[in-house]
Amino acid sequence: MIHQHEARLDCLLRLEAATAELHLQLSELTRIWARAAAAERQAYGPKPSVRRRLQMVEQLSKALHVLNTHGQFYRRAEAQALYAEGLTMAELASVFQVSRQRIATLLREPAEDPALP
Repeated sequence: MIHQHEARLDCLLRLEAATAELHLQLSELTRIWARAAAAERQAYGPKPSVRRRLQMVEQLSKALHVLNTHGQFYRRAEAQALYAEGLTMAELASVFQVSRQRIATLLREPAEDPALP
């Protein structure tokens, strides 16, 4: 049981780091486009290059992927722990706002994801 708690804590720490990275990427995108919007109004100043915009989209996509991966792991681990503590699949489905079939799938999947970095 301690191992499961450590895995969930590790996952939450990774989610926190991914959220911070996503926040940085969004802040940078906002600054870039705010400068571009101001430049349009004033008719001067460079717009972000296509290369820079593509880099930002790639970085944002990576941050979202990490967030999604660790979020899925945490939901799966919590569903399994709550089910083991006595919640029914119907109760879990209601809380997680998914179907009972999705809960059944979460409960069948391995508790640990070896693909997590």
